[in-house]
Amino acid sequence: PNEKYKLPNKLTEISGIQYVKEDVFACIQDEAGKIYMFNTKKNEIVADYHFAKDGDYEDLEIIGYTVYVIRSDGRLYKIDDFPADKMEVRHRDLPLSIKNDVEGLCYDPQKDQLLIACKAQAGIKEKIKKKKAVYSFNLKDKEFDLTPRFIIDIDDLKDFADEKKLDFQPSGIAVHPISGNIYIIASAGKLLVVLNSSGKL
Repeated sequence: PNEKYKLPNKLTEISGIQYVKEDVFACIQDEAGKIYMFNTKKNEIVADYHFAKDGDYEDLEIIGYTVYVIRSDGRLYKIDDFPADKMEVRHRDLPLSIKNDVEGLCYDPQKDQLLIACKAQAGIKEKIKKKKAVYSFNLKDKEFDLTPRFIIDIDDLKDFADEKKLDFQPSGIAVHPISGNIYIIASAGKLLVVLNSSGKL
């Protein structure tokens, strides 16, 4: 890495990060219903915003003045008028569950969708073995697609990486702003996987 930042104790369990502006990132940690603003130049938290009770929050995405936060059990929060002392907060339970173990959330501007990466079980009603899934939530019609937008086959990933043994449990996802490629990072397995917009490795 080009830079390293030592985070304060409040962000020991950091689970999501979003660029806001130069030197400032919005952060979430998986124990508190708060959004923290971390200034890399000052190396400190400069503000925090409470939006819900404590829970297992995994990632956040900021689109204009709206923040979306995802919980590991598939509950999606929408926070309008961010940042402000009084923000409108709503939530919706998606068909996902703790069995899917949602870990990543990002925005795809080309399709106006939120992309939701699952760390564990790929399927919703049935098990999909040896695969990982990324689902989509359409922001225009507020519809969750029960069919995964991307399916990553672990065996294909092994072949691509030329590895006999490989662990891949997605923990973060982002869309490259220029190429539109999908970047998925996994702490378990220590991998960064890149897909094109069609889902090809």
